[in-house]
Amino acid sequence: MLTILFTWLYAFLLSLLFGHLSVSILSRFIHRPGDEPPHISILALVGLGAISCLAAVFSFFARINWEIHILLLLIGFVHALTARKSIRQYISYYRRGLRANSLFIPIMLAVVLLLSLLATAMPPAYYDDGLYYLPFMKWINTYAVVPGLGNLHPRLAFNSNWHLLSGVFSFPFLGMGTFNDLNGFLHLLMALFGLTGLKGLIAKEYTVSNALRAVLLIPTHLIVGYFNGPSADVAVIYLIWMVVILFVQKTEKEELRQFDLKTVFIMLFSAWVCTIKLSAFPIAILPLFLMLQELRARRLRHIAILASVALILALPWMGRNVMLSGYLFFPFYQIDLFSVDWKVPTALVQEEVRYIEAFAAGETLVKKIPYPELQQLDFAAWFPQWYQDLRTANKGIFFLICGISLYLLFAFLLSVSTQGKAFLQKSRGYLWLYAAIYAGIAFWFVKAPDFRFGYAFTVILYLLGFSFLLVKMLASYRYGKYAILGLMGLIALFYLRPLQIIGTDAYYMVKAGQRDFVLRPGQAPVHAPDIFTTPEGLRIYKATWNDQCWDNPLPCTPFYDLGVAVRDKKKGLASGFYYQQEPDVSYYRELQIHYQQPERVVRPSRDTSDKGNISERNISEN
Repeated sequence: MLTILFTWLYAFLLSLLFGHLSVSILSRFIHRPGDEPPHISILALVGLGAISCLAAVFSFFARINWEIHILLLLIGFVHALTARKSIRQYISYYRRGLRANSLFIPIMLAVVLLLSLLATAMPPAYYDDGLYYLPFMKWINTYAVVPGLGNLHPRLAFNSNWHLLSGVFSFPFLGMGTFNDLNGFLHLLMALFGLTGLKGLIAKEYTVSNALRAVLLIPTHLIVGYFNGPSADVAVIYLIWMVVILFVQKTEKEELRQFDLKTVFIMLFSAWVCTIKLSAFPIAILPLFLMLQELRARRLRHIAILASVALILALPWMGRNVMLSGYLFFPFYQIDLFSVDWKVPTALVQEEVRYIEAFAAGETLVKKIPYPELQQLDFAAWFPQWYQDLRTANKGIFFLICGISLYLLFAFLLSVSTQGKAFLQKSRGYLWLYAAIYAGIAFWFVKAPDFRFGYAFTVILYLLGFSFLLVKMLASYRYGKYAILGLMGLIALFYLRPLQIIGTDAYYMVKAGQRDFVLRPGQAPVHAPDIFTTPEGLRIYKATWNDQCWDNPLPCTPFYDLGVAVRDKKKGLASGFYYQQEPDVSYYRELQIHYQQPERVVRPSRDTSDKGNISERNISEN
């Protein structure tokens, strides 16, 4: 934990420098000299977004390792020298904001720090950590972007800028394993942002945005289990919530037609989150609405600024997509613009999409029903099983969504019938906001209804509803004096539960003699791999723990006998991978079903295919 604390301090200072650099550049185009500096958490997030974009460009030429830190420190040092006057002004501004108007805020911030450190220091245990998160980071820490890496394992083609950023701050060159601590750091930034909202409520600034910020800590128990790995889901949740809060701030201040830094931040975070996980795209409705406002006012310069911000983030990411898979938006094989020899075969991508969609239909269901059968279930057969397998907390969220949706529909119809166009004009900001949230919920439920994939939109819906209710209670003469105390108690109640769970795990680890995590981050489990040699002489490390490679040497894949080959034997693994002939998709499907239910389904023999390749018996002999 102690080393994690030092890496967070380094990441914080570096992100603030790059955030200040980015905001300084943007301010020159916006020309609003009277604006206050953005919140320190927003500044750090802008800096992290800039670093992820720079890392994406850097990855075309070199690995993401100690070399990129030399570049980052050089840029940061030069900027600190040239902009020291402005940086001092920012420091003075933030120093004035440190004064807390309640003892609860610094105490809660200390508790947040403790939980973040404990949860992050635990060894990675999430299934996808071993499946492709950690292997992907190992590839980017070892090589520049590898053409056709998705041919080795289709999941390695799921290019996420959060995994790239996690690779930057994994510090493999320190010789202490990898630091998978960026999600805990992000939680700390968002908690600081949220507690500032609580500070505003205590100061009687009763706004929906302050209330929404104050309640951000309440659903921590839903995502704390992902802090000890580089899961992109945490980043998607928090960045979407940040976009919603910024949009609410502009709406309640009637600034939707005003072009300012918040407008740019909404575009920046929306574009960034889409490069982290493409399924987050419904949030893009909000910056598109703001661009529509600028278009109506014929402010083409402002549209050009917003489009440039989005393209600067998106273009390097799209270029990496093409290099890793041959597709612009993997796994959307329907957009097929490039003819390259390392392209992942379309049939293989289609099968991978089917498997992922089936898995996302219910993590418990897919362990009971083979995914080809699960895909054939109609809604009447699937929904009861899906609902039955939900955790109690998720069932509560499901009912909240249904209840809030019915209330909002009734309120909308009533307001339209009584106020007509006046209501639509007055509430257009919130209408667009709800449109984005419900578009996200609809996409989640149709395409990937595993509940953790929908937290970004489902949870913010009920938090937004709770925030409106909270503001009314705070403004009430009868309930106002109790509402703040009740809110503090609610935050502490929901937050202390995950602290108790993580603290108990840490206690038993120390009691069992596993004390390394106190000084250094917990490391992935080690499984001795077997080696498979292809007929072309390529040595592949086999995943021996189900289909998870964890931290095995490169190249490692559970699909080692599908016929993948190195593009250039002289250049080795850095040259990339391709298929000399179309892989046997039926055999790939059988392997997926085996990995899905290893206790019930025996691994298929390679002799069952008609390709005449090496049998499973011969594989074990190699």
